Parts: sequence; structure tokens; C-alpha cells
Amino acid sequence: PAPPAPVHDAITEALANDRPVTVRVGLRPPYNWSVTPITEDAVAGHDYLDQLPSRRQLLLVGATDLAAVMAGMAHLLDWAVVVVDPRPDHVAAGAMPPTARVERAWPDIWLAEHPLGPQDAVVTLSHDPRIDDRAIRAALAGDAGHLAALGSRATHAQRMRRLASQPGLDRLVGPAGLDLGGASLAETALSILAETVAAKSGRSGRRLRDGTLPIRAAETATAHG
Repeated sequence: PAPPAPVHDAITEALANDRPVTVRVGLRPPYNWSVTPITEDAVAGHDYLDQLPSRRQLLLVGATDLAAVMAGMAHLLDWAVVVVDPRPDHVAAGAMPPTARVERAWPDIWLAEHPLGPQDAVVTLSHDPRIDDRAIRAALAGDAGHLAALGSRATHAQRMRRLASQPGLDRLVGPAGLDLGGASLAETALSILAETVAAKSGRSGRRLRDGTLPIRAAETATAHG
């Protein structure tokens, strides 16, 4: 049977806002439906349970032209993209795609209000240490699975010296991206996102021909399950 209107509306709202929920349907009359937050101890009993997880989040720090390109690509990879920049008048020359949420806030404040998990990622792009460093410190204090910073090797070395006393600094990846040799915004975005996907999948990002693992990370999980 189709879900009652209130349940249908609750599912639609959860999907639109990337809010994880469990849909429970009774397998016996009167076949009751319900929508509740996902919990680890959910028991099916005589019900059918369908857990709808939220999408992985990608936090881009700095509303730059590169952020706009990355946001468009990341949407195709099914990331929920948030662009954070505290500068009220700083807007990328190319408009951000409508699928990205732009927040005018300091990244550390935003992260305090929106904790990230191991499947989420943070990439700093602003080229402003006052912004990027605050984002890095806050991200290192949280649970984001991947943290990367844009910049040259020299810039990254300076960044590491500034943040030398920060706990967990070895989690910071920099310069961000795989060595693809690209120069354009699109090529740079591809490099950074490819590294982000590899990190999410626990892979090195090297050529497939040089590896021995199954091509898809899910196949590895199945093989070891």
C-alpha cells in the first residue's frame, strides 16, 4: 500500500533536507506506517524497516570560482555541498550551482553548529589564512573523514608551521588533490574531488593497472564481509 499523506510528506521533507530517517511499515493489518530518526538499535519485529541515510556532506570553505566548479561536480557524485564564507560581499564570478547551499558564516562557527561525520569531507579554498586556519582547527577537532587544503607546497609548509601545535595535524592533506598535472579550474576541481572520493573509499588514488584490489570499493567490503 502507498504511505499515508503525512508519512509521504515526512519522507519527502527528510530527503529534501538530507535528514536520515527510518521508514517503518507494519507487515500485519492495519499495516501502520511511521517515520522516525535513524537509530542503531532499531528492531524490525513484525515490521519492515527501510533506513534512508543522509548524503555525505562536502564543506567547501571559501566562495571562490573553484568552489563553484567543485560544487557542480560534487552534486553529480551525490555529495550534499555546503559553501561557507564569512565575507558578506565575496561572491564567485561564476554563480554557485543551485544544488549548493551557501552560508555566510565563519567556518569554525558553522562546524560547531553542524558536526560532520566520518563520511564527510572539508576542503579549504579561500586562500585567506584567517578563514582557512579557523576551518582546519575546527575540522581537526571533529570527525570529518577527509580534510584537505588548497595551496602550493610553499603555502602548505607555511600553514603547517602556523598550525604546528594543533592536535591531529597529520590528518590534514595538502596540497589538496591528486597529481593529474591539470591547470584549469575544472582540472583542479577534478583532482581534488578524485582525492576526496579515494579517501572516502579508503583507496590510494593510483592507477587501476598498478593495483590488485577490486575496482569498486563496495566489492572489497563484500569480499571481506
